[in-house]
Amino acid sequence: SIFDLQIFIEVIVDFADMPKMIAPYTFNLNLRLPHAIQEQMIEQEIKRLAQRANSVMVSASVRNESTCSESLTSQEAVDAERHASARQTTFINGIDVARQLEEYVAHGHFTSTTKFVTADVKDLYTMIQRQGAIEALIRFLEKYSHHGKIGTLTINHILRMVRLILDTNCFAYSNTYYRQIRGGAVTSAFTQVLANISMLEWEQDLIQHQTEHGEIYGRYIDDIFMTTNHTVDEINCELARAQKKDINI
Repeated sequence: SIFDLQIFIEVIVDFADMPKMIAPYTFNLNLRLPHAIQEQMIEQEIKRLAQRANSVMVSASVRNESTCSESLTSQEAVDAERHASARQTTFINGIDVARQLEEYVAHGHFTSTTKFVTADVKDLYTMIQRQGAIEALIRFLEKYSHHGKIGTLTINHILRMVRLILDTNCFAYSNTYYRQIRGGAVTSAFTQVLANISMLEWEQDLIQHQTEHGEIYGRYIDDIFMTTNHTVDEINCELARAQKKDINI
């Protein structure tokens, strides 16, 4: 007998916090280039666009251009600045760590008292509390939206899709289907984004502490790397304060 088979292929392209203005440039990169070279080229293009946006903003104020034009340029500059800031505390590969350590040494922060701190968030994708993650997502969307939208989607539309995914997330175990009520599917790109947004909110105090003391803070998904010249007791105290923000982390 012949059976009709339907194959559904889902393709998700996650640009994380990459500004949308850089997407055309990214699509045209030569994929045969090493990943590190592609990253470097993208970062250079972001800086170039940010400089151009700032230049246009100055010219606009002198020429007294329309408010609409200035608003668009300002948003592009803000997008580039946000990307650069987030990129500073996000590790994608070992090259990112090496570069920051080189700068750390060059600025004279590496001394005989310097310590390296590593941490791992256990079961990041499955430990996030659903309501807490949605509330963090709402704050994220409100902060980074432009006129109440992320791209072409309103915040309300995004939240409706998020709840739909979370409410219909099921899995099979021992010939029985279950609905997942905590966290999300480990292999889901959506779960990764939601978990990253939760972590982004959680880590802000640590980032501020590290920045104020000229130290490194970087995270790759659930792995954290920091430097410190504090005593062990002092840095443990700071980490304990961070842990109290969310008992699940």
